[in-house]
Amino acid sequence: MKAVKGIVLSSVHKLSSYYETSETKINKLWGNITWSTYGNFLSIPTDCPQRNERLGWTGDVSVFSRTATYLAEVPQFLRRYIRSMRDIQREDGRFPDIAPLGGGFGGVLWGSVGITAPWECYQQYGDKVLPAEHYDAMKHYISYILEKTIDPETNLLVRHRAKVWSDLGDWLGLEDKKTTNRFCGKPILSTTSI
Repeated sequence: MKAVKGIVLSSVHKLSSYYETSETKINKLWGNITWSTYGNFLSIPTDCPQRNERLGWTGDVSVFSRTATYLAEVPQFLRRYIRSMRDIQREDGRFPDIAPLGGGFGGVLWGSVGITAPWECYQQYGDKVLPAEHYDAMKHYISYILEKTIDPETNLLVRHRAKVWSDLGDWLGLEDKKTTNRFCGKPILSTTSI
């Protein structure tokens, strides 16, 4: 095995956090989290670098941005990614579900990284520049959410998708045994109007 050498390619150069316990399984979990960070932060945040999920889906980094800011120094990485989202933001204010490519079918949670990542950079690093640069785009996105996804009578989030794909929501939710399309699990984060 000495003839094989691996080189780690990542936009994360080093971790700023370290964690170790006396429990082997917890240490393995920590190792998996850190190696996933290295593997999924290469130019853009990805979902699964080992298969065809390297498109920069915004939902994954939306839920991981807080953890990422604790693990490593990622403000420049997130700034660059948020700028790419802003560059392809739709005229109606919706952020894309995939950036920098555009498109997708994720729904409200996916585009919310346009709010969560600047906020996490502010919280963790005291970065006031990213939220300031991105403020108008965030405002435009919030207007989109209020106008297009909130039912004014109930104040509940509703989906405006075709029945085939729907919003991803919690798309792997095991609670929904009626789901016929494996890509449309029970949307825990939204209600349905279709």
